[in-house]
Amino acid sequence: RRRQSREAGISVAYLLSQEFWDWARKQTDMEDPTFLDLKNAIWPDERGDQWHGRDKVCPRDEKRGCSLLDALPVDLPSKFRQEAAHFLSRVWRYKIS
Repeated sequence: RRRQSREAGISVAYLLSQEFWDWARKQTDMEDPTFLDLKNAIWPDERGDQWHGRDKVCPRDEKRGCSLLDALPVDLPSKFRQEAAHFLSRVWRYKIS
């Protein structure tokens, strides 16, 4: 699990899926959030303790607090989380749609 966490990435297919759309709307309580809205919902205060993944154990160091990738729903199909092969950049103010 540690190796998978280090080498994993979220697929573009997940970012385009209904699952991600539903998750993003739930996190932000918005119909069509931007990536900035999603960032603010997931990490409302980066120095505080209200960030997404704060209560999960990190598979890399086995301490409390993990990355967004490791905090995604456990029932997320494996096709959406695989070994990373490419990096996709996006603009924070783009809407999820």
